[in-house]
Amino acid sequence: LNPASAPLPANILKDSAEYLSVSTMYNETMSKLLALLLTKRLALYFLATLATTYAGWRASLIIASMSSGIVSGPGNALDRLNGEILEGKDYYVLTMDDDDEKKKDSMNDDNDDDDLFATLLDDNPESSNVGNALALALPLILFASLGVSYLAIVFSESLGGDQSQSSSGLGLLPDTLTSSLPYLTSLPSALLCLVFLATEFRWALPDSGGNAKALESESTIDSSSLLCAGNILALLYVTGAYFAKVHPTLSLNEMKLDLWPLQNGVNIALATTVTRALSPFLLRTPSLSSVTQSSYSGNKSIRTVALALIGLTLFDAISTFGTVANAAVDATESSMSVMETVARAKLASPSSQNTPLAFLWQPGLLEIILGHDSSKVTEALGLGDIVFPSLLVAWGFAADHVDALSRSDEDDAEKVDPSPSKLSSHPYATATIIGYIFGSFATEIVGSFRLLGNISGLPALVFLVPSMLAAVSMAAWSRNEVADVWDSTGEDDGV
Repeated sequence: LNPASAPLPANILKDSAEYLSVSTMYNETMSKLLALLLTKRLALYFLATLATTYAGWRASLIIASMSSGIVSGPGNALDRLNGEILEGKDYYVLTMDDDDEKKKDSMNDDNDDDDLFATLLDDNPESSNVGNALALALPLILFASLGVSYLAIVFSESLGGDQSQSSSGLGLLPDTLTSSLPYLTSLPSALLCLVFLATEFRWALPDSGGNAKALESESTIDSSSLLCAGNILALLYVTGAYFAKVHPTLSLNEMKLDLWPLQNGVNIALATTVTRALSPFLLRTPSLSSVTQSSYSGNKSIRTVALALIGLTLFDAISTFGTVANAAVDATESSMSVMETVARAKLASPSSQNTPLAFLWQPGLLEIILGHDSSKVTEALGLGDIVFPSLLVAWGFAADHVDALSRSDEDDAEKVDPSPSKLSSHPYATATIIGYIFGSFATEIVGSFRLLGNISGLPALVFLVPSMLAAVSMAAWSRNEVADVWDSTGEDDGV
């Protein structure tokens, strides 16, 4: 208000018309600014909730296939996912009538030669321990990945700084190779973006081997043609996402078209594929050969995925709070965590930094950008805050699937379609999504009011995971299924 009222006379009365006019203009401006800040935060959390729900639902289709016997185990699920990504083969959950049994047998016969992971994992007597081992290993893997990313950022900054030092550090490498090294290292991530997004497009488009065609004919469809519609759209989509880093807005006559939302679409495809790969190992699945209510008890245990999420939450907290505390010990260093350093490197824009990475889009963050012709990100959320909560959402859909099968057998009615998308209600899935929303709200409250100190980047999993687990526990308590959900009976008959 003081700069706004500076042109006014020093002795002006605060109840004068001129002062009241300036005060009104200031209040209107601040109200619009507050609305803008709230809107962009809500947009980010809304996008994150949609991405988490979609990734969890897609992963639950694989779990339903395992329940139906179409997929024999986690290893076989990973084999089929590889075939879907690399060979363009699409697998879908079908009803288990006689014809579908024949299709299932045909699918298993056709894929015996490609079941590498099924042979290594599903046929291994120790396969029941794979889920717990993966749950314990995930935080360690992420610690190593974060360290490599941090070292890569330091190395890239050295290339963009003193050229003489960078040349001596790289030995006898030619200058052209040195300058193009960051672009060459981005090719693998660009290729992953392309194949993962193409998988989603081929699944969604009927003319690329989509769901409708699968249900009408066979359960396995070969859509491996490089010129199919899904692959072409994915190539154009990923090209636009990378192009948006340098030219964020296209001008079409008087209309401006922002390209940055394309980047979020690619990131959602990445998160979905990772969730689909992890879920068969971390989620338990019942068998359709079990037909009594008691046989389902303990099969929808949350214990393994909860173990993984708790470990990942600790990783998120340590890599944020722990590294900030370590940096603050040395007064000459900026108290910025390793996690925040990596995130800020992904957010660098050509206008703010003159490093090679600033001109390259780096997948891994859901982003919100305000204004046209701008590549400066104003809000961002890491994909880890999408992938790992979506595992719990996938469990929710799978648990609801188990309940539907149990009710179908109890009522002696027609068997329920194994696909989670055919269920009439999703109490556990709804609980996980509500928990995610409350966790997002808690993250915003703590960050906005600096309840944990002056930390610019908060570990969202610290708030998301407890709120989601609490929501699931409340849903289980209301259904008298706490023992089944948390496997307190001591049974261990799943992965």
